[in-house]
Amino acid sequence: METYGDPRPNYTVFAQLLEALFGHPVTPQEAVMVMMMVKVMREICGGFPSGYNDNLEDICGFANVLHVVKEANSGVKHVAGRTGRVDRG
Repeated sequence: METYGDPRPNYTVFAQLLEALFGHPVTPQEAVMVMMMVKVMREICGGFPSGYNDNLEDICGFANVLHVVKEANSGVKHVAGRTGRVDRG
């Protein structure tokens, strides 16, 4: 977060962009999880040497960002109709 600043406004905008692209609601938390999944995909498919930790470090960083974004929205209840799950925070 030192480099990019407060993640909350960034992932609010990213969620809005994903909504425009896919045509259904996306929360900032879900937007962060998209970035985490990109890093997981790179770790699985990248063929990196065993000592290459960039993706794993980024996943840890995104987990921290997810915590910050979820904490900021802790009073908001979101029902994602496409999955039927309730995100409590």
